Amino acid sequence: MEITTFAVVQNPRYAQAFIDYMKSQGITVKMQQGEQQSIELLCLSEQAHVVEPEWQAFMQSPNDDKYLSASWDVGTTEPGFRYATGESIWQRIKAGAGPLTLLIMMLCSAIFASAFIGLGNSVYGVLSFYQDLGSANFTEFWRFFTPSLLHFSLLHLLGNLIWWWLIGGLIERRLGSKELLMLLLAAGVVPCILQYLLEGPNFGGLSGVVYGLFGYVWVLGRMAPQLGITIPNSYLMFMIGWMLLGFMEVLGLNMANYAHLGGLLVGVLQGWLRANRAGT
Repeated sequence: MEITTFAVVQNPRYAQAFIDYMKSQGITVKMQQGEQQSIELLCLSEQAHVVEPEWQAFMQSPNDDKYLSASWDVGTTEPGFRYATGESIWQRIKAGAGPLTLLIMMLCSAIFASAFIGLGNSVYGVLSFYQDLGSANFTEFWRFFTPSLLHFSLLHLLGNLIWWWLIGGLIERRLGSKELLMLLLAAGVVPCILQYLLEGPNFGGLSGVVYGLFGYVWVLGRMAPQLGITIPNSYLMFMIGWMLLGFMEVLGLNMANYAHLGGLLVGVLQGWLRANRAGT
């Protein structure tokens, strides 16, 4: 079968959106790297008479709802193409995050590292939740949130930071730092309070916030897909399954289960509120 190049573009997101749309129409379009970081779009020669008019229509209105929804329908939200630019790992991390995403990653890492220079007890003592809310005077108000920044093993830290970077970075890049900050604070404070009330003060980790991110993005993907914030349902099912296993206590791990549940509920509520704002 003969392949023909019908367009050359510079924007990989546009290319992927058109590929997804044509896939939803039952036609396969592919892309490959061209000269000077351009992208070539290709199709079967016998389908060019169908593809080329569709491409012209797409370029007239690339943000039309039918094109935006196509990526969600076929399960992709990011371009399946990357330039071979030789970027460092740090450059890639920065490219996938915003300033707030990076700040929380550095704070969590620095706090965890404090244990290795003899400051662990002091730092964790200042940042942990109140031992007794009944006798607290609340002058150290940060304790309602800062347990979210505490981690007790390298695996615990890395697992949370990877999800924070992936989902938090997506939210910050698409909706801005203010939106992520509101979610961070709500999904940091409410789960901490819930975990304390039901299990006591000895807990920590960004997991409650991570569950908030998942709930938020899942709701936006269903209720406001035009915002371009979505995740595969399989990710959410995995996280819910992990949470249920925690409640069943079959993993042999000390998990802040109510913080996870509280974070998920906070995220769902905030996602619902944001989706309703997007629809007005």
